[in-house]
Amino acid sequence: MQRYRQVATGAWLIAALAWLSQAFVPWASRGPLSRSTLLDLAALIQDRILVSVPRWTVGLALALPVLAAGLAVLALLRGRAALIGRWSLGLLGVGAVAVLTGALTDFETARFGTGAWLGVLGVVAVVVAICAEWTTRPSKSKTRSRDEVLS
Repeated sequence: MQRYRQVATGAWLIAALAWLSQAFVPWASRGPLSRSTLLDLAALIQDRILVSVPRWTVGLALALPVLAAGLAVLALLRGRAALIGRWSLGLLGVGAVAVLTGALTDFETARFGTGAWLGVLGVVAVVVAICAEWTTRPSKSKTRSRDEVLS
């Protein structure tokens, strides 16, 4: 049980670190975005220099690092409210990464830059964390486990 909690905490922190760091690296491997970080991209779109990318991606580009910071804090907390917060932020982050990946690379893995791969790493880490936390949820049965009987 404790091992699953450690795996979940580690996976949440990996997701947060991946999503936080992807804001500072290029998102695409080729094309006009291959030398721009996600934060540079937000500035280029907002200044209307880059018009090939939808303007709504600015909000996601800026929200993802903030979401990752909140996820890192919640990863270290215990309790039902922290669990709901982690799952909510994790699923929001998965959605944001999916939408950004579609908008910036059209889901072509050949175009993925470091930022896109970090986004995918974060998605995988969220799936691992949710699976590990699902395993540690309290059971509803009244019977005691073998470990509880022996301890």
